[in-house]
Amino acid sequence: MFRYLRVKNYALLDDIYVEFKRGFNILTGETGGGKSILVKALSFLLGEKGDPDAIRTGEKYAEVEGEFDGISSNIKAILEDAGIETQDNIIVRRLLKSSGKTKAYINDMQTTVKTLKNIGDLLFDIHGQHQHQLLMNEETHLDFLDAYLRILPLRDKLKSLYFQKLKLEEDVHLIEKRLKEMEQRKELTQFQREEIDRANIVAGEDVELEKEKSIITHLEQIVQSLSEAKDILYESEDAVYTKLSRVLEIIRTVSQYDKEFSKDEEALTEVLTTVDDLYRRYTPYLSEMEFNPERLNEIEERLILLDMLKKKYGGTLEKVMAYRKELEGYTESFDEVNKKYEEKKKSLDEVEKELNKLAGEISQKREKGKKGFEDKIKEELSLLGMEKSTFIVEMEKRDLSEKGIDGVKFLISLNPGEAVKPLNKIASGGEISRIMLGIKSILSSQDKVSGLVFDEIDVGIGGRIAEVVGRKMKSIGKDRQVLCITHLPQIAVMADYHLKVEKVVVKNRTKTLINPLNKEERIIEIARMVGGEKITKSAKEYAEQLLNQ
Repeated sequence: MFRYLRVKNYALLDDIYVEFKRGFNILTGETGGGKSILVKALSFLLGEKGDPDAIRTGEKYAEVEGEFDGISSNIKAILEDAGIETQDNIIVRRLLKSSGKTKAYINDMQTTVKTLKNIGDLLFDIHGQHQHQLLMNEETHLDFLDAYLRILPLRDKLKSLYFQKLKLEEDVHLIEKRLKEMEQRKELTQFQREEIDRANIVAGEDVELEKEKSIITHLEQIVQSLSEAKDILYESEDAVYTKLSRVLEIIRTVSQYDKEFSKDEEALTEVLTTVDDLYRRYTPYLSEMEFNPERLNEIEERLILLDMLKKKYGGTLEKVMAYRKELEGYTESFDEVNKKYEEKKKSLDEVEKELNKLAGEISQKREKGKKGFEDKIKEELSLLGMEKSTFIVEMEKRDLSEKGIDGVKFLISLNPGEAVKPLNKIASGGEISRIMLGIKSILSSQDKVSGLVFDEIDVGIGGRIAEVVGRKMKSIGKDRQVLCITHLPQIAVMADYHLKVEKVVVKNRTKTLINPLNKEERIIEIARMVGGEKITKSAKEYAEQLLNQ
């Protein structure tokens, strides 16, 4: 049960404290007095988004606090998961700063808005005027039916699978696009690999071939030069070897008398050995050298091929060979992406299979359970003065969405003999209010929510129907706490506890006061609701009569 609400610096509520009782609590007062602001403050307390513009002018923050007792085991479980210890009551407090940031506390322990929202959904079902429009929007009809059938948890699983499917479809599409691009590149890659492989490149061979080409091209000059060098070194009459040998003999003679020349003897011996080595190297070289035009053509053709590969793949043979290695890695990358594609496709097929199966199960539950929902609504409408109405849940198959494969539309006939039509075609504002009250009554009993808030659900109704609506809310109040804002005396007189909301000006500042009414004050307030600000004796007598009834 909701025991009290304390609100500070929230719109016209500068600092108010309101207690609530079990059963049917009513709030009345003139339009613009701040009744709906109280509901907004309660919504903020229970996890709804806070609007910094709601902070009272001149203040830096707003604060809302409330106490709830007799909390359910479901709420206790949520709090335990959040690390919050509790017994049978909790005190919830929430701060709203001018920056838009908020803080939430449960039993003075800071918590998340998500936790607050989770318990808030179990504490109160708040129904305001805007929900009339929800009922007029056929897209919400499926939600109402599923809530009654208690298949929203299955819907959550379906939604998760549906968005998982969309993500996998996107992944598959992107990989397919990448594979297509890679496939085109793969053909080029294969060609480049084969082209390089056919060349059988050896590291540094271009340098060796250039050297060999230079030798063959200049062979005549080389032979002529080496032959001349050979003659000078060894074979001519005044050959270097002959003259150096004579010098060596002279130095050996001198060194017999002066040992200092022994070093020269060693040096000349090394020189003669070198000359001899050169001669021995040139002789076979000259005998083996032969101009080979076929080999020259081979070398030139090979160098042309290597130069072409170098221009295409990097500039040097080392870079060509490195690029060939990269091509190998690219092929491996293509195989990896293709493997990933197959895995994603398999996952997509599995998710689609599970999704379609679950969507089918949910659809069957809807088909099977819609008759019970129709009967419950008819029963509620009968209690609300619409006993001759016909209510039908029309289902049709649709493309798979996050809600399944069904479309649902509520059809109604308000009078015997008339064909059923969509709600928004024939129902008035008052009738919509009663239908929504009936749905809320059913859903609240299904969900076992602790309390219900009705913010001016009486719009568009009056007279006998208002009395019926009032009795219905009083009946609901026997099982769970009801808070209702109303302008109709026929509803107000049904309340177990009556609060008056009024706007006053104190020191040039407007603020809202909320006070409980005793019996005499209640008679006066009902009389105001009946006859206006000028309360006559007859209005008071009528108000007292309504209360006594």
